[in-house]
Amino acid sequence: MDRNEGLEGVSCVGVAILDPTGQPGAAIWVTGPSSRMNATRLKTIGQLIHQSTASLQIN
Repeated sequence: MDRNEGLEGVSCVGVAILDPTGQPGAAIWVTGPSSRMNATRLKTIGQLIHQSTASLQIN
């Protein structure tokens, strides 16, 4: 999660996709204007991304 840390006015949240050994092999994230990405929304989006990527596999 990034809240105005890398770029002023921009926030993002992401989730790692793990390979078969449990190491990060890819990632998916959502970025948007901080004015629309408050802490509650970032948490919700993070949970949705996590649920959506739970069945993805890296071979």
